[in-house]
Amino acid sequence: MRVSGFTGERDATARNLRAALAEVQRRAALMVADLDRDPTRGTYGGAARNLVSDAGEVARLAGELDMANRLTFLLPDPKED
Repeated sequence: MRVSGFTGERDATARNLRAALAEVQRRAALMVADLDRDPTRGTYGGAARNLVSDAGEVARLAGELDMANRLTFLLPDPKED
């Protein structure tokens, strides 16, 4: 039960990280498309701040996944009956 709790947390964190990475990719692609369409638009600072905020979330989730992986690795093997 204990191991499955940690692996469940790890799996959930991996899903969250994957979603955050997809959002960063989406925002970056939109920013590139906007830049290609009209480089004089002048609102790139706000888009860049949003992208950095999303990247910060990626870094936080990556750290959580690292910790979940460490905790799962450190647990003793479940005893077989």
